Amino acid sequence: MKIITSTLVALFLCAAVNYGQETLPVKTTGYGQINVPGKQFLYVLESRGPGFFRIDITDGTVTRVGECGGMTFDWDSKGNLYTVAGPVTKISPDGKRTPFIKGFSMCIGIAIDSHDNLYTSEYNKHDRTFKIPLSKITDDMLPITVTHPKDASGKENLEVDADIKPEGAKEAMIILQRNVPDSYSFWCDAWDNCYFTQNGPQIIWKYSPEGKVSRFGYGAYWARAGCPDANGEFYHLGGDIVKVATNGLRIGMFAPSADLNHPCSIDLDAQGNLYQGQPCHVMFDQKNPPKRDATGTPLDINQRGIIYKYTPDGRRSVLAYCGTNPFGIRMFPKNKFPTVKPAE
Repeated sequence: MKIITSTLVALFLCAAVNYGQETLPVKTTGYGQINVPGKQFLYVLESRGPGFFRIDITDGTVTRVGECGGMTFDWDSKGNLYTVAGPVTKISPDGKRTPFIKGFSMCIGIAIDSHDNLYTSEYNKHDRTFKIPLSKITDDMLPITVTHPKDASGKENLEVDADIKPEGAKEAMIILQRNVPDSYSFWCDAWDNCYFTQNGPQIIWKYSPEGKVSRFGYGAYWARAGCPDANGEFYHLGGDIVKVATNGLRIGMFAPSADLNHPCSIDLDAQGNLYQGQPCHVMFDQKNPPKRDATGTPLDINQRGIIYKYTPDGRRSVLAYCGTNPFGIRMFPKNKFPTVKPAE
């Protein structure tokens, strides 16, 4: 595993990159993104620190490409990065930060489909999921402000929908579901279906591009993340990593809980290898954060997050150490999975 310091990032983005004997052109396409023909990179967002990292999955090289932090993230087609950590933040390709949504009681999951529809939820108390067509949200609407009505005693009235301003944003934000507690992660497939997991009930919901809401199936206990593979089967991460068939039935365990300690996130590469974010084994007080080197890697190995790689037959290895808590991970370019359109 190799580390590229942040001082080399500009050179790395602007020049050609040499991989072995072949020199490949690099195109910067969005915040932190690079496009290298025939290659995928794993991007990692740190939840207990400010790090945003890119990992070369061929050799484990880690590059710190930004400072934003958060739970999860995704890009739109213009290369804007959206991160969630309570509020939702938009970061343009040149690094400009704009508050996107303010006022959610909590927000953990986010995903964007190929038509720039953003899916997210208000987690904790209000428990609603949203679909937001980004084409209908103009810069002068930002930040979208969510205000929760209060009853006579001053407590938030959970039976009444929040007031959303400005009016144009309120009209654009589509409420997909209400009363869905433990809303955790979202994932869009190549056909613009969005999968949404509840970490308590273990339910995987499916939102079609037309807005149909259906129960896809049941997955892992205490579910935190999920993603489809090329065949349309679904990897679901909780205490265990399990596989769910295209008909929603649980196939079985892919990796047991004995091998994992509070896992955070997963994604697949184009060859079907699975990557899993693992928080550091020794948690720390945020008021006394770990000491780090120039790349953002904690000096104490026990405070380093781990990125595991699983081959399709389940063999596990360490790809890289990255930040402290690699809560959100995504592959870029994104996979075109599943390769066959799923049945309705």
